[in-house]
Amino acid sequence: DFVLKEYIIDVFDELSGDLLGSLDEFMRRMEFLGLYSAKSRSRALTILEEMKNTRESQKLAEELEAKEKKENEEYKNKVSSQNDAFIAAEIAQKLADGHTFESFKCIRCNVQQDHGGIELRNCNHKICYKCFPQLISSHIAMKMLPTCLKCGSAIHQTDIKNHVNAHTAEVVSDIQIKDMMSKQKDLHRCYAKNCEGCIIIEDKYMKEFRCPVCNKRNCIKCKKIHPGTEQCYVPPPPKPIIPYQPPSYHYNKPYKGKNKNINNGNYHITVDEFQNNWVNVMDIRSSNMIQSFDVPLNSQEWNKVIMHIRDPSKRRVERIERIQNANVWRSFWKYCESQRSRRGSQFRVGGFWHGTRTHKPSVIWKTKGFLKEKSRIGGCLWYATENTYSMGGFQHVMTDRSGRHQVFLAFVCCGNKSDVKFIRQDKILNVYKNAATYPAYLLTYKNV
Repeated sequence: DFVLKEYIIDVFDELSGDLLGSLDEFMRRMEFLGLYSAKSRSRALTILEEMKNTRESQKLAEELEAKEKKENEEYKNKVSSQNDAFIAAEIAQKLADGHTFESFKCIRCNVQQDHGGIELRNCNHKICYKCFPQLISSHIAMKMLPTCLKCGSAIHQTDIKNHVNAHTAEVVSDIQIKDMMSKQKDLHRCYAKNCEGCIIIEDKYMKEFRCPVCNKRNCIKCKKIHPGTEQCYVPPPPKPIIPYQPPSYHYNKPYKGKNKNINNGNYHITVDEFQNNWVNVMDIRSSNMIQSFDVPLNSQEWNKVIMHIRDPSKRRVERIERIQNANVWRSFWKYCESQRSRRGSQFRVGGFWHGTRTHKPSVIWKTKGFLKEKSRIGGCLWYATENTYSMGGFQHVMTDRSGRHQVFLAFVCCGNKSDVKFIRQDKILNVYKNAATYPAYLLTYKNV
């Protein structure tokens, strides 16, 4: 059997696939070997069948192995391509989120970064991962919008959300909203304490609004909260302008004090009358108003101011402004009341002239009024009883080259000789008390 099997193997290896399908050729070879009995031929055919089955099994195994190898190669290629696509997608997402993989120098710490960092999407400048949260925190602590340290561009909220956290991005968003709201021209904030409600009103005729946060009534006019149906203060209607014919100077009542030579032409407007002419103020005792108002032309108040001018034919008054400085007025009023109670008949308030020369009149009436500390001569304030003196070289010349000038008609509380002294034949007043004076009117005029 061993020799037969080896011979059959040699024959099997020599024959092609076509010859193996032919039993005649196989039997001829067996006869050449000397196999003639039926038993020997049957044994040879059995060995041949086993070898054919073995060969088919090997072929099938090889086919399966090749197929498996091919499938493994295909799977490896597929996994490799999927990994490449995943890595590419991850890199694209990182770049979209503001990461950079380039080597750069941080704009904050100025240290070379070789392992990537953050690229600001608004300006493309790069900052390291350590410095970026610190930069945002420092700006939030100062209640400022985070900006690039190199170009000053605003840092996008998406960068803050991606590289810090969502809460910090919301805090920066609130700061940005407050900054935008503060720049709105028509923005109105709620007048209630501890309320951050605000609203934009484009209707210029709207008088009040309800806060969207606390739902309280806000009055735009008086700038306070109105509970229930309360209405804001409505000032009385303006006084009618009554044409007034000023009397001649010699019709004024004579001054009954000790000084008989005081010119009666300086006493045409009383303190009470001046205070009653104030407008747009509810209570002078608590007001902080500092403002000037034009006196209506040819009104009674206008004509009384003109009466203080000794040479009206040589002056063309174009404008008279009433000065309403509440703080200075309260000091002057308090001084007048003290002198009224002490001096009796010797107390009197008159209108006297004062020029500021090179100094703008607004420097006086918009601050603390007349101050003797600012005087250059005598340590006191100087006033004239006649306009010709103040308008003859002491007036303020306006810089618009229009030929117009300005002087004050100021109130001076007379009676206390230690505070107010008449000199030079009672034509000049030296005032040593700031509270004894008030810049009542500012006249703008041209010489005729």
